[in-house]
Amino acid sequence: METEVKNQHVMRYWDLLKDLSDSDKFELGLMLMESVKSSFSAPKNDEDWWVKEMWKEPVKPYTMDEINARIDQSEREMAAGLGQDSEEMFREIEEEFLREEAEYELENEMAEAV
Repeated sequence: METEVKNQHVMRYWDLLKDLSDSDKFELGLMLMESVKSSFSAPKNDEDWWVKEMWKEPVKPYTMDEINARIDQSEREMAAGLGQDSEEMFREIEEEFLREEAEYELENEMAEAV
């Protein structure tokens, strides 16, 4: 799956997430959708490009057979050593956040020292 990301900050996280199994990506997608569902109104400016992209095609709900097939596929991928489990993914994201926070604090300390 080729994904176009317009924000380089987001792209850094995509690099961590792209190797997740399909079921973990699906779960993460549901979590993200839930966290931003109040933003699903009409785009107010160009920064809301993602809302426009999201609604280009009508959303089709998955059937239980499709969901179970995705879960089965993801389980096969994990058994074959492909992908990454959610615990590992969240650990890497947390490490990235901590790294960015440390960089930000260092920049502030350097700016104050000048």
